[in-house]
Amino acid sequence: MTVYCRNCGEQIEASAKFCAKCGAAQPSQEQIEAHGAQPQQMQGQPHYQPVQIVTPAPAKAKNKKTVMTVIIILVTAFVLFVGGIAAVVIVAINSVSKQSDTDYYVIQNDEIPSVKSVIGHRRLTGYSNSTINGVRTKKYTYSIGSNQGEDMRLYAKALVDEHGFTASGEYSYYTSGKEYMFSRPSVDTGFKINLQIDFDIYGYIITITKVRM
Repeated sequence: MTVYCRNCGEQIEASAKFCAKCGAAQPSQEQIEAHGAQPQQMQGQPHYQPVQIVTPAPAKAKNKKTVMTVIIILVTAFVLFVGGIAAVVIVAINSVSKQSDTDYYVIQNDEIPSVKSVIGHRRLTGYSNSTINGVRTKKYTYSIGSNQGEDMRLYAKALVDEHGFTASGEYSYYTSGKEYMFSRPSVDTGFKINLQIDFDIYGYIITITKVRM
């Protein structure tokens, strides 16, 4: 009688207790007769155990979680970026607002009269403060729209007549696009203060530097 392994279907000896291929235990002839042989087995057909195929779980949930994580990171980075820009803008606005009301431009121990203290309040639209290679610089940008020449004539006259500045050229009238230079000794020994006025049809820029003599 032809006998097959009940586990893998390999042909085996009728008296074999174990399959030589897969090692599965085989029922004895008495057990087969006691329980009744399956018709297919009596006809020499192998008996196969059903094979369970495990299908991996769909990766959609994992992919969705990954996408959400990336979106959250991008949104957070964007919020921080915008918040940083807003903070810089707010600081800049506050700085300009504070400088527009000052009566003196201050560089360390030196005080230079401001436009406001000489000719009254003017709209300050820009301010910067820097030190490069030991040279301290402050820059004030005013947008006027009219009477720039008269403003600068009065301011320059006050610098020369009342605050110890010396003009490097004519300053009784102003020409658009031209630079006007003034200087005086600093209160700190070995330094001097240079003041430059750049004038155009939109307003003027006052640049003050403290340099070694």
